[in-house]
Amino acid sequence: MMRLSLISLFLVILLTGFNAGIGFGNAVGYMPGFEDTPAAHALSYWQNADHYFRTRMPAFGNIMLLSLVLAIIFQSRNFREVGYWLLVCALCFSIGDLIVILTLNLPLNETMQKLDPAHVNVGQFESLRRNALKAYHLRSFLTIGAFVLANLGALSLTRKVAVENFPQRKT
Repeated sequence: MMRLSLISLFLVILLTGFNAGIGFGNAVGYMPGFEDTPAAHALSYWQNADHYFRTRMPAFGNIMLLSLVLAIIFQSRNFREVGYWLLVCALCFSIGDLIVILTLNLPLNETMQKLDPAHVNVGQFESLRRNALKAYHLRSFLTIGAFVLANLGALSLTRKVAVENFPQRKT
């Protein structure tokens, strides 16, 4: 059971780290670039990028959420430990990211997919762009926050495991 517990913590760190990397990349590069790109080009790129994200992210996101749930289940005997609750908070941040995806990003993406980059209404697009930027900045905060919380939780819990299983030698 200890091995599964440690494997689940490793997967949580890995998968939340990948997701946080996407959030960090969005915050420092993609979103500022999207903000400065002329409407027709930004829309065209958004439509193409959305195609790739839409096909890959549901599987990745669900696996990440499952890894968090499993880690929490495997750590349930440590429910009095801070590390356990940090994992629960990481799951809450990840669920918050999913809520932003479902309530803000998907409707925006569906609207943008219907627009024609060659005949874009700049006013309409600027409104969509502002809303997309707000949603992605919130998602960046949530994904990076989930990664930090998962790391702190795993560190706290594995430190406890190490102390319990590798007692200090008496000198």
